[in-house]
Amino acid sequence: MQKDSIERDDMPLSRERLPTVTVIGLGRVGLPTAAIFAFKGCHVIGVDIDEEKVRNIKRGHLYIDEPHLSTVLKMALSNKLLEVTVEGINAIRESQAVLLCVPTPIKKKIDQST
Repeated sequence: MQKDSIERDDMPLSRERLPTVTVIGLGRVGLPTAAIFAFKGCHVIGVDIDEEKVRNIKRGHLYIDEPHLSTVLKMALSNKLLEVTVEGINAIRESQAVLLCVPTPIKKKIDQST
């Protein structure tokens, strides 16, 4: 049965033996992914090139309407399991895993009939 709320007790108390994960791109896919990895106990470094977005996320301000994301984000930030930055190279160096969550531009229409 799915819970309607998320409680602090749902968050793991320790991050022993869990990897540091870098999530590059804190958009509609990357930010929820980073927050959930952190909520589950991984140390996560979220990276985005948009300095204003990074500042807002650090303050716990969201631009995405996703159920429970605000609560999960604030818990992850307050427990120091999620940090956000524009410094991607350093984040990658500190990580055991890197997830790319960035848009893939398509310049021409693709024929999907084959």
